Amino acid sequence: MQRLIVEDWRLEVMKQCGSVYKPFTQSLYIDLDENPSTPPTRIHLGFKLGHYQLRFLLESLEEIGVDHVILNLKYGKRPAAQVIEELGTHIVPQFGVQPRPEAN
Repeated sequence: MQRLIVEDWRLEVMKQCGSVYKPFTQSLYIDLDENPSTPPTRIHLGFKLGHYQLRFLLESLEEIGVDHVILNLKYGKRPAAQVIEELGTHIVPQFGVQPRPEAN
């Protein structure tokens, strides 16, 4: 279903903006489980899952043309700092995203 939404977005952008590129962005609520292999189960507007499955999901979204995914931790059970550390270690490097340097 998301593939069709992305395709519709691309067609509408082409109609409205010509060759100007407008990225497709979506949000995704995650409850990142401590077990990296936890399979996805639905939560409100997202999934409870381990980081292996999150990586697979994000790769799938990238393949269908999603440019940006905003990860929301609102429904997560773990401390946000712990989840962010895990995302930085296991997810961010897989997508060629360079974290911003820490402010001095």
